[in-house]
Amino acid sequence: MLKDRVPTTTSTARTLRGKEGVIETVITGRLTEHDMRAAIQEISRLGVGAVWLADASAMESYETACVKVTSEAIAMMEKKGLKRVVAVIKSSLARMAVRAVAMTTKVEVKVVESRLEALPLLKM
Repeated sequence: MLKDRVPTTTSTARTLRGKEGVIETVITGRLTEHDMRAAIQEISRLGVGAVWLADASAMESYETACVKVTSEAIAMMEKKGLKRVVAVIKSSLARMAVRAVAMTTKVEVKVVESRLEALPLLKM
């Protein structure tokens, strides 16, 4: 889907920038606060785009501190031009956490269950 990828891998998250300017973070396993902060740092290095695709479809669990870190990150990215977050999440608990984060921002946050559902939401 995203071409010209520049991967950076932490133990459970990797962040890439696609040709379309979409920033994509893929999360697998257990997401720790450290991994989330590393992903946000990589987004800052790559440059914030209008859309952030957070694919957590393979995430097994997360540390609760990740909710606060994500909320702070979205606020920072909004100042740099972020307009939409598309989160691919299968876990109902994680979906609830993302919806709580969505209430703290003016950035549009869409939560879907599959990458296929996310595709049309990646265009601004």
